[in-house]
Amino acid sequence: MNPITTARETIAAALSNLPATVYTTDPRRPNVPAIIVHSDGMESEPESFAHPYAWRFRIRIIHRASETAHNALDKLAWECFEKLTEMDEIAEIEGISAPYTLVISDNQAYPAIDIIVTYNLELFGNSE
Repeated sequence: MNPITTARETIAAALSNLPATVYTTDPRRPNVPAIIVHSDGMESEPESFAHPYAWRFRIRIIHRASETAHNALDKLAWECFEKLTEMDEIAEIEGISAPYTLVISDNQAYPAIDIIVTYNLELFGNSE
């Protein structure tokens, strides 16, 4: 199996017990709340990062659009962050975005937060 796919599925499995539907591909119409694990498609630069075989992922957290959604979104993002810090394969949590509005293909608007992580593929034993 492709090491990037394996890494994405490992992240999704670690987040699967959170109160959200976890996706490893872009859903056309996601069940919300949702956590979507995207590959950012960038290998880390060896000069700027301690692990030369690492890959960046964007964990997108979306919630229902309502007056209380931002509080629920913040809570879910914090739970997701805590789970990610427990993973040995996560070398670094590079950043957490401010909440923003995400428009899905069905023209629905959802509040969202992104968490960018660097996944060390060598620790997982998937270096090529």
